[in-house]
Amino acid sequence: MQYIFVEKISSNFYLILGIHGKLKSFCFIFVFLFLHLLITNCTNYATITGSAGNVAGIVGCVTVNCKGVKNCNNYGTISNTSWNTGGVVGLADTVVSNCNNYGSVSTTTDCVGGVVGTTHSPIVNCNNYGSVNGKLNVGGIVFSSNNSIANCINYGTVSTTTTASTATQVGGIAATSAEISSCIN
Repeated sequence: MQYIFVEKISSNFYLILGIHGKLKSFCFIFVFLFLHLLITNCTNYATITGSAGNVAGIVGCVTVNCKGVKNCNNYGTISNTSWNTGGVVGLADTVVSNCNNYGSVSTTTDCVGGVVGTTHSPIVNCNNYGSVNGKLNVGGIVFSSNNSIANCINYGTVSTTTTASTATQVGGIAATSAEISSCIN
């Protein structure tokens, strides 16, 4: 079963609910069509394979105009040959909360995270259960955040394909972050 529900709350606010089933990276289309949306209660079971930046199970890229991504789950395998690869979100410029990744996430390049590839906004109460692998810059929850990461848990294996002679950043929670608090790896 596959369905999507988009509700217009006001003239500039939309709510996306209930994406379930074997959908590809479908949700991201709406992020650029509508301003001020909240993406919530979305689930992906599909295998997602990408060859460009910003690839994930729920949404490839969310802008600062989005009201957030919350209560979303990815069970699919996510693989990419480019940057900003995440289990739930590829690139987030909005808060990501109460989201979980259960699938493996990998890229042949860099900037990969179990829940989010790269973010400029907070990540709160998110968990990663899948393995995360990339050439450079790999994190269990997120590769890089210039904001806070709080109350997150990484249960998955985090690894890199880079040899020791090449500079890389790898972390159980994040490879780089402005602030990490109350997280467990």
